[in-house]
Amino acid sequence: MWQVHEEPYDFFRFTQLGIADMLKQTGFEVDRIVKDTVGIETLAVTLNSYIVDNLAPPIHGFGRLVALTICFPIQLIAMTLQITLPDRRQLYLNLVIQARKGTPL
Repeated sequence: MWQVHEEPYDFFRFTQLGIADMLKQTGFEVDRIVKDTVGIETLAVTLNSYIVDNLAPPIHGFGRLVALTICFPIQLIAMTLQITLPDRRQLYLNLVIQARKGTPL
């Protein structure tokens, strides 16, 4: 879940299972896959992206002011809540993958 970025080259996204499968099909062995965020933090980053992209006026430097005064507290609250709230780790922003080239299939 992320807004379109790097246009016009943002063609597709991958799930943990899809990336592992593609890597295996191309001869890689996946050592580990780590999700870089948990659900509440993902929601906070998404909300903050919406705020900066849609609510901050397009005045030079104003986006940073909005980020510091509104988005930073939202992110701090999310980081605190992620410690106490349950999370099945199904909602995340990115995957960090460690793989190595094995023998081709």
